[in-house]
Order: sequence, then structure tokens, then C-alpha cells
Amino acid sequence: MDKQQWVLVTQNKGKVKEFNLLFKESGIEFITLDEIGFKKEIEETGTTFAENALIKVEAVRPFTDLPLLSDDSGLAVEALNGEPGVYSARYAGENATNKENRTKLLNSLKGIENRKAYFECTLCFLKKESLPLDFTGKCQGSIALSESGQGGFGYDPLFIPDNHQETFGTLPSQVKASLSHRAKASNLLKHHLL
Repeated sequence: MDKQQWVLVTQNKGKVKEFNLLFKESGIEFITLDEIGFKKEIEETGTTFAENALIKVEAVRPFTDLPLLSDDSGLAVEALNGEPGVYSARYAGENATNKENRTKLLNSLKGIENRKAYFECTLCFLKKESLPLDFTGKCQGSIALSESGQGGFGYDPLFIPDNHQETFGTLPSQVKASLSHRAKASNLLKHHLL
């Protein structure tokens, strides 16, 4: 079976790897913005994950006839009134590293017992001449007291999904792929489109 190519609207190689794993059985292969020659910086000015996901696909739409998929996702922590939320990637500043964001989060939660949090992901799918479609998934869990594991990216070394003792940074990628917010949103998309 020939693989169908979709453009994943991201510069994040970790996300491309994760989506190729999530869609492994579907005959879809994700290619990057680099591979279609898109070099512009996309400004995410939305106040929700859905708004940012739409901004991303609309920015790339004129550059390719291939189907587009964007993901906007982040971590919402109950005790921090849903922070970092849509600012997850730049929680510690505009060009913050993953490590700096995690450090800020741990500092913000010092002395707080309520560690409940969830990851949320909104996918926006756009085919040439079609209306965009949104799919949202959530993964409930809690924030660990310290970092654990080298797997995944972003806040994965701090996030313990419900019914597990280990962080996404420690759990095998197959386990993460079965229960993450991206997996849930991707499953909704697959049921709808494939």
C-alpha cells in the first residue's frame, strides 16, 4: 500500500516522530514543514488550543496541496488555574528550553499538595478546498515532585498519567502512544477520516 503524505505543521521533530508512531497502521506518513520548504515563523496568537491549531494550518495552506495536520497542545495544572495552558511551550519565556519550562513549573508548585493536571491536545485537519476539522483529546494525571526519565519531550518527565506510577518520560513510547492526549485526539481523527 502506498503511503499517503500529510504535512505535520511543526518544527518539533519529537512531535513528527510521535505522530508517525500514532498513525503507523494507517498508511499515512507525516512530513515536516522543512520538507515542503516552509521556513516562516508562525505566530500563535490564539487564546485556545483550537485557535492556535487553526492559525497554523491556515498559515501553511497556500504552500502545499497536501493535507495538513496541526497540533496545539499543552499542560493545564489545577492548582495554577490551568497554567501553563496555551503558553506551555513558552512558560518560562519566549525562547525557553523544555528544561527551563519544567523548572519553572516545579518552582510554581513548591509546597502545593494538589498536583492534579492534564494534557490537552487539539488537532486541526485541513484538506485543500475543505473546511478545517478539529479533534480534541485529554489525558488526566498529576505532576511529579521531580523529573524522571529521558523519553518523550516537553513536560513528559514530570507528568504521571492516571493509573500509572511513572512519568511519560519513563514509560515506554508504546504505552504513551496508547493513552496520551495526542493518541486520544488522533483516534478521533482516524475514526472520522479513515
